[in-house]
Amino acid sequence: MLTRRRREGGFARYCLCSGGWVDCPSRAGFARREEGYQKMSSRDNAAIHQLLALLEARYAIRVLWALRDGHPQTFRLLQDSVGGITPNTLNTRIKELREAGLLGHGPDGYCVTPTGADLLKRLSELPAFAAKWSAAQGKKRQQTSANP
Repeated sequence: MLTRRRREGGFARYCLCSGGWVDCPSRAGFARREEGYQKMSSRDNAAIHQLLALLEARYAIRVLWALRDGHPQTFRLLQDSVGGITPNTLNTRIKELREAGLLGHGPDGYCVTPTGADLLKRLSELPAFAAKWSAAQGKKRQQTSANP
């Protein structure tokens, strides 16, 4: 049972962002109260915002994704694996990801650290989600074009 309350013009839901019954601006904040979800602490929010800020940087996720197989890559090979990235941008991303502890450099080249591997493991469901999402978007477009 979703915890919803009927309101004028729609439903109010229990929101993790604010910890109350609201029309939450962030859909991610909605939760089932009976499943034991807690309001996120400001420290948790800060950590998530910090990680997302790092990963939102241009090509950051693509650099990590190129190294997901665990094999080290030299700078040039990594540049080719990412595709379309300039040497300056790659240097900047490598520096940021190394400072964050997600990327390391060894004698054979760059590779993900155990922390980076943990992040990639958690992101491993992304391809399945992306395929499902993309198919749904295609269906929406077909329906919209069929019913002008």
